[in-house]
Amino acid sequence: MNHGRPIKPVLVALAVSGLVACASAPPGPPPELVRLQMEQERLHADPRVGRNGGAELANADAALATLAANARLLDARAYEQGVYLTGKLQQVAEASALARDAESRGEQLGRERDRFAGPHESARATRVAADVQFGMRDRAPLPDSRARLFAMQRELVGSESSVDERGLVLRLAEFNFGPGETGLTASGERSLTNLARALDGAPRADVSIVSYGEREARRAHAMVVRDYLGRRGIDPARLDVRDARREAPAGGTRGDVLVVVRE
Repeated sequence: MNHGRPIKPVLVALAVSGLVACASAPPGPPPELVRLQMEQERLHADPRVGRNGGAELANADAALATLAANARLLDARAYEQGVYLTGKLQQVAEASALARDAESRGEQLGRERDRFAGPHESARATRVAADVQFGMRDRAPLPDSRARLFAMQRELVGSESSVDERGLVLRLAEFNFGPGETGLTASGERSLTNLARALDGAPRADVSIVSYGEREARRAHAMVVRDYLGRRGIDPARLDVRDARREAPAGGTRGDVLVVVRE
């Protein structure tokens, strides 16, 4: 019976060492980060997004990599903002890529239609398309202009931006504005600094600053954006402030400010 007594201390020691090992093992990544990483893998695996993701997908990649590297160093508010921004960038990347894929498919179908249609029908279709395009009040950017807008967008790393029929659209959310001297948080200043740098290389581009939310707040936020770009050397004559008179833009949230660049 006495031969079994020394076993208990050994078992206790093993159990304690196991607990210490568990306690010292590095915790896994936060669940929000895992979700974003899985979503990014899905986007890259989708050939429609992988082929057409462009700058938007690169922005989502960069935001996710930065968040993963700093997740445990950020305070709760900064981490939540990082998760929100990365998720939005992923949504923008997918929507932009799918739109480009649909546009490419439409162009391919148009070429096939022209190839099988008679020359008279093809010329008529071209005239109708031109009349519709140039009769629009706000035309989509022309091909050369779109190329320049995409080049500008590549300078907006880490910002939520897209290129669509309106032009290059930079979105600033409520958390990009703060009580500091400039009225912007660090992320808001970074986004507008990058935009000002891009605008320096595009002297023919004009900027519309469209604000949403409560009347006083949206006006104040629009002035913050205009004043910051002005201090960064952008001619105020290029900056047009517009009041959307709505709470939120389509697909956005209350208090958003859209900075739209067109040539």
